[in-house]
Amino acid sequence: MSRPASRLEASGLTRRDLCPKDRRGVCSVITDEGRDVPDKARPTHDRALHAALDAAAADGHLGPLVESLRA
Repeated sequence: MSRPASRLEASGLTRRDLCPKDRRGVCSVITDEGRDVPDKARPTHDRALHAALDAAAADGHLGPLVESLRA
């Protein structure tokens, strides 16, 4: 777990802070930049989701399921 946490910290998405309940521990805190990531990713995510659902809708077995998800 420390490698992904270090990568997030190095990219400025999190920072380390002392754990308030146990001063021996360290917490990973999301930065303001880290909080912006979901909003920045949403357009790409939405396009990929729509493309996947469009492809699934063309399948005779999956079409009704996709239709119900879009309703």
